[in-house]
Amino acid sequence: PTALIWHQARLGQTGSFSCHITTQQYTALPAQGRLHLTPHHIDIHLLYFDPNCLEHAIAVLNAEEQRRAARFLFDKDRNLHQAAQGFLRRTLSRYADLAPEDWTYTRNPYGKPAIANPGQTALQFNLSHSRGLVACAVSTCGAVGVDVEQARILSDLIGVSRSAYAGPELDDVLSQTGPAQEQRFFTYWTLKEAYIKGRGMGLSLPLQKFHYTPGPQHQWHLHCDPSLEDDGTNWLCHAVQLNAKDYLAFVVRTQTIQQSNDSPA
Repeated sequence: PTALIWHQARLGQTGSFSCHITTQQYTALPAQGRLHLTPHHIDIHLLYFDPNCLEHAIAVLNAEEQRRAARFLFDKDRNLHQAAQGFLRRTLSRYADLAPEDWTYTRNPYGKPAIANPGQTALQFNLSHSRGLVACAVSTCGAVGVDVEQARILSDLIGVSRSAYAGPELDDVLSQTGPAQEQRFFTYWTLKEAYIKGRGMGLSLPLQKFHYTPGPQHQWHLHCDPSLEDDGTNWLCHAVQLNAKDYLAFVVRTQTIQQSNDSPA
């Protein structure tokens, strides 16, 4: 979106923007300082990892996060994980009077983290990172999910599509050729990842039991099989191509917003 502003900050090249749930409009966010969320916004914060800033990120991680990072076999994966966790903590501290190192989390049975600090549990977040790009979604209106992917050459793009995508999505991918086919593939990929992360259930949700169809501008419509016990109309779903290689999708459950708007004055 044109509202994205890229700038150089202490943690590397970052960009942040807010999406208004009702109007679907994007607004650029300042690089630094306190941020205030309303129930009608989801904020997206982006970081392009700079190895020179790794020490700054590691400084706020707790012992458990350090142990998790130590399990990575390759330095590049370990470093990106640490940068992402540090970026998350510093991002959350822009919304509350808590130091980055003071945030505590709980995890659901599928491993999705949530804020445990008293008085801050309404703050919902989700984190994604891929090949040097980190995305953090923050909202107070409901569950959120975010995914970023960097486009890469796939030897069997069609085969992967057949195994991961529902019928309408597969038909759409197969109808495209060249760069347009790659674009559709990664758009659906990030959207589907964002939803299973938003639900907090990961791959326990069958990928072919829900699908997307295009909406206006960056918006997509979610359709769920009844077996998922979810109403796709309760989710705001957006997908954007940040640049030639990087794809981003985010979802937020908006049921509470809709109920609020429908309530009598």
